[in-house]
Amino acid sequence: MKDDAQLVRDAQAGDADALGQLIERYQDRLYRCMIQVIGSPHEALDVLQDTFIQMLGKIDTLKDPQHFFTWLYRIAFNRAMTKQRNKRPTVSIDHENSNLAHEVEDTQPAADEQLQSDELQRQVLAAVARLDEPFRQVIILREMEDLDYETIAEILEVSVGTVRSRLHRARSQLRDAIRIDM
Repeated sequence: MKDDAQLVRDAQAGDADALGQLIERYQDRLYRCMIQVIGSPHEALDVLQDTFIQMLGKIDTLKDPQHFFTWLYRIAFNRAMTKQRNKRPTVSIDHENSNLAHEVEDTQPAADEQLQSDELQRQVLAAVARLDEPFRQVIILREMEDLDYETIAEILEVSVGTVRSRLHRARSQLRDAIRIDM
């Protein structure tokens, strides 16, 4: 299996299959991330499509193929921010709630514990959706995507110190929001 850098070099040389492999490798992960950023599965799909269209048109401009992942995420976040600026943000956690509903249907002996866990997850997702954009971005990238601070800083084009600061404030705001909701 080829790594990202080799696939990028192949794509830059005109290999359409390499482009397809790059898209296939990241589409699901990027889609899930954009759902959290945008708050709507439909709009996240739009952002994802725009991201890959831009990737296809600009992959020749990527000078360091080793940084493909952060380059792609930066494109996606920029597309998401443009979409957010062009309209009033809406928050939809219906997608997550439908997933939780399927999980609740399972009648295990610890059903009460599962219901409490599902309710807490719903509250956390709702609280994340209410965070201001810079804080929501770092929480999603760190806690949901499990990216390190340096990668987050590259994607968001900010310093590592800014990532740490935003993450601290985001976690604090989430703790406060969850305490209030409970």
